[in-house]
Amino acid sequence: MSERFLGEFVLPGVAQSVAVARHCVGEMLAAAGHRDVENARLIVSELTTNARAPRGALLYPRLSREELKGGSWA
Repeated sequence: MSERFLGEFVLPGVAQSVAVARHCVGEMLAAAGHRDVENARLIVSELTTNARAPRGALLYPRLSREELKGGSWA
């Protein structure tokens, strides 16, 4: 089974990355035709906030159409 990703981006583990990740995910989902993206944006905010490492580890949020179809992609 092949997954098709809507997008991928790499962010540094800094506080500003949370807002950038939230914005990028919202834009990617909206561009893919999803209307209600607020729950996804909230989840991404929580995940990136929790994933932030004190030494600047990189974050790799990824979304696939298959994960979105099932209603669970986290």
